Order: sequence, then structure tokens, then C-alpha cells
Amino acid sequence: MMPPSFSMSWAAAAAQLIEKLGGIIHECSFVIDLPELGGKQKLDKYNVHCLVEFEGH
Repeated sequence: MMPPSFSMSWAAAAAQLIEKLGGIIHECSFVIDLPELGGKQKLDKYNVHCLVEFEGH
């Protein structure tokens, strides 16, 4: 399980590193999407699944 501060931006960096090392990313899954942070755009070349989108206050 990833720590609560693990964001889609961190996931994008991790995916890039995995691919650089020869791995293949099929899809990414998250519990919560925070659209105002823009992390989903950094993962636009992958299938991204989120259980909940929280728009903010």
C-alpha cells in the first residue's frame, strides 16, 4: 500500500522509471483522484482508474 501522500505525479515518475528499466505499464489504479492537482494528465498515455473523484471544497 502506498502512503497517503503518494500522488499521481509520483506514479507518473515511477511509471517512467519502470519503462526506462524495460517494464510495461498496463494501467494505473487509485482510490481518490484530486483533479485540481492535474496528476491524471501526467498519466494520459495509460489507462487510469479511480474509485472516487474529489473536486475540492
